[in-house]
Amino acid sequence: MRFNKHSNAVIPQADNIKMKKKVMQYDKKILLRLYLLFIPIAYFSYLFHEFGHWIIGEALGNEMMYSLNYVFPKEGHYLDESHNLYVSFGGPLFTILLS
Repeated sequence: MRFNKHSNAVIPQADNIKMKKKVMQYDKKILLRLYLLFIPIAYFSYLFHEFGHWIIGEALGNEMMYSLNYVFPKEGHYLDESHNLYVSFGGPLFTILLS
């Protein structure tokens, strides 16, 4: 047995160890759930970022193609060279909106 520093109560050592093990198991379950939840959230945020590039390009009148890693104009070039800048800002803008 030992004394609790804060309340001067006697705490059995075995109970304290069991309690710590339960807390550690609970923490591991929470971490596992967070890790598993992170995968679809990261995937969704990535797609949302690329969607930002696509929607800005479409809003400017360009016919855009959406692939897994890249968004580009269907014709191979933008209607106006300044559209490249605006489309580039679309992804980060949507990422900021998501956060």
